[in-house]
Amino acid sequence: YKGRPGFATVWDLGVEQPINLLIPKIRNVNTVGFAVTPAGTVYELYSDRTSALMTGATLNGDYRPTWCEFDGLVIICDGQAPVQVDVGTTMSLLAGSPPAAKFCAVIADRVVLSGYDATGFVWSDPGSAIVWPVQNTSSVTGNGEQNRYMTVANTDLWFFKDASIEIWAHIGGTEVFGRRGIITIMDKFSRNRGIAGFSVVQGDDAFYFYADGDFWKLN
Repeated sequence: YKGRPGFATVWDLGVEQPINLLIPKIRNVNTVGFAVTPAGTVYELYSDRTSALMTGATLNGDYRPTWCEFDGLVIICDGQAPVQVDVGTTMSLLAGSPPAAKFCAVIADRVVLSGYDATGFVWSDPGSAIVWPVQNTSSVTGNGEQNRYMTVANTDLWFFKDASIEIWAHIGGTEVFGRRGIITIMDKFSRNRGIAGFSVVQGDDAFYFYADGDFWKLN
């Protein structure tokens, strides 16, 4: 991994592959983050510019990995069974038999997973990342679209679909989440490829993403 032009090389992992995901996570005086390669291998990055290959469960999915952090626990998804980063240099499958998700997020003291099918998402019990009751599930509106990315902003879940963005609020009670609204970005019938979920970036109280040949900003 090399920094931007003008910045020094920080870590050399010794692999001839690009880095699919960098996770900034300080969990002790030495560890400053993790790096994930396209082969599904994960390296722990240390402050002295050395690294260590994580062992145990690997990332075998076909999708660009995403990650979230629940109560200090790093969870990584790539379309297969979610994995967690354990103490030391090992990883294991996330307990509780959650679905093989592409996206993960944390909201209202729960872990939310999606991308295991076109429109569904599930959430854990409050205060847990490993308890997944069968009733904790819902779906975004499909109608020819599917979920391409999921993230959290403030107290809302944001689902980036092919041609629109669907927002769900944490409402508590037995329903837990409720649809707040849908933002139409383009005509879903005349779109080309639609929203590129992997391009979504949050910053300065806005979302930035690529869709049908243009870069978009959503305040």
